[in-house]
Amino acid sequence: MTDGRPEPKDAEDPPREPEEAAPQPRWSQRVSAVGGYAYGVIGADLHVFGDGSPLYLLENWGDAATPDADWLRELPSRMLNARHAVVPFTGRDDELVALRRWRDDRPRLAVRWLYGPGGQGKTRLAAQLAVESQRAGWRVVQAVHGLGTVLPSPSSQDLTVDGRVGVLLVVDYADRWPPTHLTWLFSNALLHQPGVPTRILLLARSDTGWPAVRAALANHMASTTSHHLPALPDEPRVRAAMFDAARDSFADRYDIGDPTVIACPRPLSGPDMGLVLAVHIAALVAVDAHTRGRPTPRDAAGLTSYLLDREHLHWVNLHAAGDGHSPSTIRTEPELMNRMVFVAALTGNTTETTGVEVVDRLGLPVPSQRLLADHRVCYPPAAAGQATVLEPLYPDRLAEDFLALTLPGHGEDYPARPWAGELLDRLCAGDTIAVGASPARAVTFLAAAAQRWPHVGSAHLYPLLRRDPTLLLAAGSAAMTTLTEAADLDVEVLRAVERLLPTERDVDLDTGAAAITARLTEHRLATATDPGRRGQLRGLHGWRLANAGHHEAALAATLAAVEEYRTAARDDPSVYRPLLAAALNNVCVLRSELGRQREGRPEIEEAVALRRQLATDDPAYLPGLAIALNNLGLLLSELGYEREAVAPTDEALRIRRRLVDADRTLLPDLASSLTNAGLLRVKLGDLEAALEFVRQAGEHYRELADAQPATHLPHLAAALNNLGSRYAELGRIPEALDAFAEAVDLRRDLVRRNETAFLPALAAALNNYGNALARADRGTDALVVTREAAGIYRRLAAANPQAYLPTLASILRNLGSRESEAGAVAAALDATTEAVAIRRRLSADDPPRYADDLAHALLGYAEVRARIGTDLARARATVDEAVEILRGRDAESRGGAARILAHAQQVRETVLAALNRSPAASGPSSGTAPATDLGRPPSSPVGAPTPPPAAD
Repeated sequence: MTDGRPEPKDAEDPPREPEEAAPQPRWSQRVSAVGGYAYGVIGADLHVFGDGSPLYLLENWGDAATPDADWLRELPSRMLNARHAVVPFTGRDDELVALRRWRDDRPRLAVRWLYGPGGQGKTRLAAQLAVESQRAGWRVVQAVHGLGTVLPSPSSQDLTVDGRVGVLLVVDYADRWPPTHLTWLFSNALLHQPGVPTRILLLARSDTGWPAVRAALANHMASTTSHHLPALPDEPRVRAAMFDAARDSFADRYDIGDPTVIACPRPLSGPDMGLVLAVHIAALVAVDAHTRGRPTPRDAAGLTSYLLDREHLHWVNLHAAGDGHSPSTIRTEPELMNRMVFVAALTGNTTETTGVEVVDRLGLPVPSQRLLADHRVCYPPAAAGQATVLEPLYPDRLAEDFLALTLPGHGEDYPARPWAGELLDRLCAGDTIAVGASPARAVTFLAAAAQRWPHVGSAHLYPLLRRDPTLLLAAGSAAMTTLTEAADLDVEVLRAVERLLPTERDVDLDTGAAAITARLTEHRLATATDPGRRGQLRGLHGWRLANAGHHEAALAATLAAVEEYRTAARDDPSVYRPLLAAALNNVCVLRSELGRQREGRPEIEEAVALRRQLATDDPAYLPGLAIALNNLGLLLSELGYEREAVAPTDEALRIRRRLVDADRTLLPDLASSLTNAGLLRVKLGDLEAALEFVRQAGEHYRELADAQPATHLPHLAAALNNLGSRYAELGRIPEALDAFAEAVDLRRDLVRRNETAFLPALAAALNNYGNALARADRGTDALVVTREAAGIYRRLAAANPQAYLPTLASILRNLGSRESEAGAVAAALDATTEAVAIRRRLSADDPPRYADDLAHALLGYAEVRARIGTDLARARATVDEAVEILRGRDAESRGGAARILAHAQQVRETVLAALNRSPAASGPSSGTAPATDLGRPPSSPVGAPTPPPAAD
């Protein structure tokens, strides 16, 4: 959100109508080879970076092979890895029932964000759902981010869905994926197969990143929900049952005949035992200590230290077992292996090439290849055949505790290592990061550890970030957010990072930037007394929150900024009145984002008044005045007050024409104003003027796209779509077809690059192209194109009804016309009946805005009835209802209602002619198309002026 309300630079006409998407190939295979290691997918997409390495990998879910008991006992922490499923699923029955219900519900595509602290049981819960779903006939797939964590063996992954109930995609660590990478994942063809129910389960530690992810899903067909996985109930019976189940499972691996002789080492009550992992650790340590005749620690730190001692013993045993030539022994001394395990906990698994380059830079006294090979013996890759090194400790929480206890500064009975701090610094040095060791995992894990171990932050992480704050930006939003949750956070670290935050939107950093700004704003407001300063703090906070998708919180912060600026402006108007105007403008933006446009009118009108005064005294404020005027015009038009919208829209246009004469860089603003002025003239029925405005906008956007295609090609496509609509309205169909065809071609190319961003725009262009084709008597082509547009809009409306239902109704009306022209009677009636039902609901909620639209839908239904010659009496009544709505509109302000009324008279004549030709048809229908109840209420509400559907 900038100083002014974002203007729809690709604003265009609402589509005039859709159905099933164009046929796609049944399946295809795509293969990527990276460093000689090849991956393939069948029935899905494979997205890769510029160097060919995969952005993410898709792998069929497989029941994990039962690990050998001897191998598990060799290193007890292996039994805590959810992947091995040593402990059967238990204790989360209610949550599992809720997930089953979510999976089996009606939406074709649904996405759930399941979040909770590390160790809460998210992975086990997701695994249980995956196993059950697979047995029930679902295609279950897991997505792995990049060359890390669990990689599939070199092979082709068959992801086809023939004969499957649906698709379930599980994404672990979703909060650590950059949102742009998730956007690519959401566009994967696997998830968008017509008629195939699809579910995406995203696992995360917190819900901070969910708004940004939900925004990335807005253009898809997804129902979106989030669910917090709570701590285990603090009830002795519940936690004891979970302990017993874990103890018995572990005891079975140790061949203990009667596990009941093993008591719980500590009370299970309290928040620190609310994690599933905490209960499992207590059970595992109790069983292992029992078999070894050792006392069992009684506190959480002692339990963790016990498990880490067993790691050390494992290294000692492997080193002492032989001369290192056996594949099951190592030559690396235990103390040096300790360093390698520390490195792996910070880097996570990676390719052998990167692993060698990273370890080479650490200055260790043994060749890197030998160190990596020995570490691989101790910690082999998660699946056979994986060509990776530096497999870390699992589960993550144990790795975090290992890092904390290895770093000096704690008081626990576990030996910290003096080399740990230096090794951490070297791993996060620029030359090490340059070879591929991303700091994201290191910073994220250290920030998580700092929440439980204060010395990690104060003695290690915070000094590291003060020296090099770029590390936090490189680590990404998840690390930034985790860091801000630390109670003892050093504010100087945040100040250092704040200076590096982007000054414009950055979807991959917006969530983290909002978290940092929130923490700094709270700190600064505690001491700031000057209202101007407080206003600036709240205003910046609101802007960051809006960028991260937290619109309610952003609105609250911006409203608070407005009040602070009002106070400050009384004492210093020259400084704070411009800031007050900007904040008022942003309040209007945020209310619109939340669908509360009517509430934003007072603020934008006040912003215009303030900026007019400022511009009168100083022309430097003219661009700001143009922004506010343009936004006021847009808002009035959206609310149905088209005639009132003319004055501010035209004044903004005049200002921008003058400004462009002096500064050509402002040409995008002028093109935007021309577009908005043209659309407003369409609503008012002045089609010649509308064409001229839109033609000029198109010329400017073509000039801009020639110079900067990445930025302005979307705007050129929108301008061409608008231009085609204007030609079509004036009956210049050949010119309209040329414009629409170019718009469709451009948008198909844009969708291939980013489906989420450009799919709605493609649907709009397809719809309008279909209408022009029909008018050119190319009915077969028109039906194909309109069906493709309809299929897309059904997906969009399922994901975001508030945004796309009005447009879907428009498309359905057109689809009905296309189907009836092709002789598909039942399909035509289904489409037009649904269009009426949607618009009746919308009109009941907001009569001024949707009355004209309801009249349009009623006329479309009547036209189809007249064309097929059935139930003509109902068709006549439908026309009468439409005319009643239109005549009830205020003649001065109804805008385009007069044109619709003229069309209604034509439809009435068509229906009456059909009645005269076939009197018997006026009775109940006896043909193939059933009579349909349109559900008209006793009195259809009509009201003040209403605009056509919102611009695309």
